[in-house]
Amino acid sequence: MWAVSATGVSYLQTSNDAVTQMGATLYFPGSNIIAQSLLTSVLTQPFTTVEQIRAALQFLGLTGGQAAGPAYSVVDNNNVLYSGAVGSVVAVGLISPALPALGVQVLRSMPASAFVQSSEAIAGLSLTYDGKLAVLGTRSISIIDRNFNTTPQTIRFGGDETISNSLAIDENNGIYIVSDKKMHKVVWTGSVLSNQAADGAWESVYPTGDTFPTLFGSGSGSTPSRISR
Repeated sequence: MWAVSATGVSYLQTSNDAVTQMGATLYFPGSNIIAQSLLTSVLTQPFTTVEQIRAALQFLGLTGGQAAGPAYSVVDNNNVLYSGAVGSVVAVGLISPALPALGVQVLRSMPASAFVQSSEAIAGLSLTYDGKLAVLGTRSISIIDRNFNTTPQTIRFGGDETISNSLAIDENNGIYIVSDKKMHKVVWTGSVLSNQAADGAWESVYPTGDTFPTLFGSGSGSTPSRISR
């Protein structure tokens, strides 16, 4: 079982109602590692206003939501974890699948700048039904092979929009993304990432709101969910 935080990745084993960490935590280079004592002292304070919560997050270096790192990672059928890290997207796997106690390692990585612009951050990741990696930025969506040896295909959304929730993908590789202003459907055709209506893509405005005091920003407050008819 994988455990991912804003600062790194661990691999856990569950047995007999106990959880055991397998090997050392892999910390992302450049991550903001907060001492447990400091975290405890800040988060055990009584909070009575949103402003107090925002001040605490700022003190911990977690303002703006994305400073906390992406909230959404994904694991493929080969037990490889894909996650946003500090300035990159990483694929993490066991050092030895036969000996998980040896811990985990970065198998490959790609700069975040290949996916998002300087004003963005990585919001989350998912997988299409044909096995491509979907990388969601705070104003964009990209598709790339899981081996990172191709150039990402990217669609960018409005400069006045911000994405803080994850994405949903249907069995036809329709990709559903909610920003703080619109609901978007884009389509991975198997060769092209499309926002064209001819391929089934669309967008729609919806009533939005402010979801503070959560970390991740304003908008729907929820990742899209598909309901079959």
